[in-house]
Amino acid sequence: MNFNEVFKVRAVKKDEKDIYVITIGDKLASTEEFQTAKQAQMKINKTDWNLVASLFAAMLEGEKKQQKENLKQTEE
Repeated sequence: MNFNEVFKVRAVKKDEKDIYVITIGDKLASTEEFQTAKQAQMKINKTDWNLVASLFAAMLEGEKKQQKENLKQTEE
């Protein structure tokens, strides 16, 4: 999966003017507002989201392992 595809640029009205925001599903991914869709897309493209997702997955895996070890210790 390419995690860049999770982000969507959407136009929204603010003071009767279009601005662009970055979303994940129906949630804002950032509070940053952009004047053009291209600027918003460039912001998304600046980061390798696959690396970020890999880091997050590794952290979750480590946390799960730690919880199992803690559970074992409390059972002994």
